[in-house]
Amino acid sequence: MMAIYCDIIVINFASISNIQKVRERLDIELEYSKNRDIILMSLAHDLQNPLCSVLILSQFLKYKVSSYKLNEIAGQIVDASLRMKNMIGDILDFNRMKLGSAAVLNCEYVRVEQLIEEIISEFSSDNPRLLIKNIKTVPPIVCDRSKIGRAFSNLIGNSYKYRKKGGSIEISSFIDNITMFLLLRMK
Repeated sequence: MMAIYCDIIVINFASISNIQKVRERLDIELEYSKNRDIILMSLAHDLQNPLCSVLILSQFLKYKVSSYKLNEIAGQIVDASLRMKNMIGDILDFNRMKLGSAAVLNCEYVRVEQLIEEIISEFSSDNPRLLIKNIKTVPPIVCDRSKIGRAFSNLIGNSYKYRKKGGSIEISSFIDNITMFLLLRMK
């Protein structure tokens, strides 16, 4: 009987040792995660300055150039810069939430077809026939424009990137009762 008690005690000490090792590893990972978040927040904050310069210069070009094509390209740079600015804001918001602050949503009425058209214009500047649109006019929806735009941009961007070589992408959108659909089909 004494041999059994010895085995139980050994197993118990081994379990305690494993728990301590797991706790030590968890503490190391938590410290690493905290440092990563601090670096990410600092990087996102520092990216805002050069991005603001790009945004201001592209807005200046958009309103000062006389060529239609250059004006269109400058407009695309402005739109992409604004979306990038919103992404940086999302990174900062995410880190603030991790640190205990509430998320900030800037809800407004958004015309979905107009937002999708803006996103498509960035991807179609290379090849306008690549993206086929079937976007139905729907009433404006209340949402955070930058966040929903980012979701649409990611979906369209991934379709663009992973389509078959020489293929096209068909984009359809509609609202059925209270559900909005964005359908992407790669051909």
